[in-house]
Amino acid sequence: MTNEVASTSRVIFKTIKLGDCEDPELYAAFPINDWLETEQGAWCQKHGTDLAWYLEEDFGNWGFRVRIEGNLEGEALTYYFMRWGI
Repeated sequence: MTNEVASTSRVIFKTIKLGDCEDPELYAAFPINDWLETEQGAWCQKHGTDLAWYLEEDFGNWGFRVRIEGNLEGEALTYYFMRWGI
C-alpha cells in the first residue's frame, strides 16, 4: 500500500466569447460542440470528470462568456498542463 494522495483540481479547459444575442444558450451550443470535437476536447471528455459549462455575462464586451471546466487528477492533470499549458 502506498501513501500517495491523488490531488484533484478544477481546470478551466476553454473560454468562449459570444456577442450580444437573444438566446446565448443556443449560440453557445455550436462552439461548445466544435471544441468537443477537437483533440483537446475529446481528451478532456475521456480523462476529465464532472465536465460542465457555465454561461456568464461579459459586461466589458457587451456579450456573454462560456466557460468549460472539469476535474482532473494525478497524471492526467500533469499531462494536460504539459500538453496544453495554462
